[in-house]
Amino acid sequence: MFSITREATRLLAADIGGVFLRDGDDLVMRSCVGNDTLDIDRLRMKRGQGLAGRVLDTARPWKVDDYLASEELNRDFFWLARDEHIRCAVGAPLHARGEVIGVLEVWRRRNVPFTDQDVQRLAALANLTTIAIQNARLYESQKAAMRQLTQINENLCRQHEFVQLSARLQDDLIGALLEGGGVAAIARIVARHAAAEVAILGADFGVMAAYPTCVAGAAWLVRVETASQQLPGHANSTTATARWQDAWLSLRPIVAGGDRIGWVCALSPTAPGDIQEAAIRQAAVASALYCLEQRSASQARASALGALMWDLLEGTPPIRQSALDRLTDFHIDLQGPTESSTAPSTGWLKPREAKAGTWT
Repeated sequence: MFSITREATRLLAADIGGVFLRDGDDLVMRSCVGNDTLDIDRLRMKRGQGLAGRVLDTARPWKVDDYLASEELNRDFFWLARDEHIRCAVGAPLHARGEVIGVLEVWRRRNVPFTDQDVQRLAALANLTTIAIQNARLYESQKAAMRQLTQINENLCRQHEFVQLSARLQDDLIGALLEGGGVAAIARIVARHAAAEVAILGADFGVMAAYPTCVAGAAWLVRVETASQQLPGHANSTTATARWQDAWLSLRPIVAGGDRIGWVCALSPTAPGDIQEAAIRQAAVASALYCLEQRSASQARASALGALMWDLLEGTPPIRQSALDRLTDFHIDLQGPTESSTAPSTGWLKPREAKAGTWT
């Protein structure tokens, strides 16, 4: 716009030139050359005010041969015309998409009125100015779109990387559970993915597993019980974070059946990120699954042993023998033959001898 303003001033042998652009229903000076005062650089006028406001209101070129003596213009900016010693002026609208987006205007300080040819020439320059402004806006719009697309692409890349890391972490945890690694394997896997020290605690804050193993005696574990108080009783799906010396402590409850049965703790040198949050969350779920599996296995074992004991105590000889055979599945060996023929009617077994470590 500066180049266009300067060229329009030169071609029309004017002393001052400026480009106004629309700002709502006002005109604001955006580029000015040849002025003596700063007021014209900050010029802002409404529709109908001054020559530019007249052009905006009528959407056609206007010229005045004697600015201060003109009866077609209001007197709002006569003080500025006197300060700049303006005698005559001409302005042309900048048309775009059927509306006026601005005004190109030039002024002369000498008493030489603009001709009709000058008006036509300024109108042609106004068209070129409109094209230049539209091209500049399109270019800025494309740059903004490229910046936005670049930002979106970076966000998608980060999300894709996070999903990949999270999926790899989940696969490792599930594999560890299927292989019977227990909470020790869970702590090791989470520590590797989260780049942190990890400890899995019971409901009484006793250490069930830790990685590295030296963490089991680390000083920061004493802070866990205090940090756990930040989580209300109903916040079972929330990870609490607290500052501990120069590191960050993260804590999440292990929940099974609506009860808190333990805690997953991590100490990292930096503020927890998305991958660490995901690692702690999945560790809590994997630990809960492991505990439920152990609980279910214990209940099933107890139930099966109870049934076998009743078979041994109250069953017929064939049933007792079958129960004895099934005890081997539980790694229980009752040594010696049973005296079923001399057993009392209540069905009690009388093993001849019992070795150390065997059931009697």
